[in-house]
Amino acid sequence: MTRNAVVESKDSPIVVSVTDVEVSPCLQHANIFVSYVCDSLNDDEVLESLAKHAPKIRYHVGKEIKLRFVPEIKFFLDDTYAKAKKIDELLDAIHEKSTEHSMN
Repeated sequence: MTRNAVVESKDSPIVVSVTDVEVSPCLQHANIFVSYVCDSLNDDEVLESLAKHAPKIRYHVGKEIKLRFVPEIKFFLDDTYAKAKKIDELLDAIHEKSTEHSMN
């Protein structure tokens, strides 16, 4: 199954990567976590565009998987990259302070 897709929005295409999928035990609901590349839209606009296209995406998922029911899907932004970047910045700051302190 494709892990990357291009979704059309009102202004420009959005390159979306599926980073994780959580499916409920009953297989009726799926939370899809995505990251995206699009300079012209904010997070809310991207999620709105994905929600608008959810029926079409669900249809294509249904053609790929063999289940009695195709789960209802909801999209969420994967903030793992942002969290990792913040941790890196904090570690860099600690390292800089440590280096300054050892020089004094």
